[in-house]
Amino acid sequence: MSGFYDGDTKQLWLGTYDRGLITTDGKGVVTTMKGIPHYPVRSIVAYDNSTMLVGVDGCGVYQASRLPSVKNTASLLFNANDGGNGVLHGNGIYALLVDVWHNIFIGSYSGGIDMARPVGNTVKIYMHQRNNPQTLLNDHVNCVAQLSPSALAIGTDDGISVLNPLTGEWRHIARGI
Repeated sequence: MSGFYDGDTKQLWLGTYDRGLITTDGKGVVTTMKGIPHYPVRSIVAYDNSTMLVGVDGCGVYQASRLPSVKNTASLLFNANDGGNGVLHGNGIYALLVDVWHNIFIGSYSGGIDMARPVGNTVKIYMHQRNNPQTLLNDHVNCVAQLSPSALAIGTDDGISVLNPLTGEWRHIARGI
């Protein structure tokens, strides 16, 4: 379902539909990541030099070490359930993006966009508000891409919302396509 090639560690991270997450090195050694639920893994991104983020549909966001020398075990970082990790507005994680400031943008199928920094509990939520063009077009988010420091593109079921994170202004393109 998803993949990420880590050029620094020479590992390929592969998200499966119903077997969680696996990694493989250049020698063909395949390892199953412990701690990742056996649900669709839809997004895998590097957070920093030592941490990977994994978006699991129906379960939330997990973190795992990029370092091959560290055990292959992941742990829950954010979800939409009750408890200490429950800061999201949806668990159907479809897209993850880490911007140049290490903010994590989390796109979920029905919860819009949540923005978080794992070093604290600062969370910014982007959701659609009826009759307000300065919000997300639609809460069904399929992908997120940072085009530049002043342009964050969010693909929804109703088009593309483009946010300027520096000014907070929204514009919308490709509606109804």
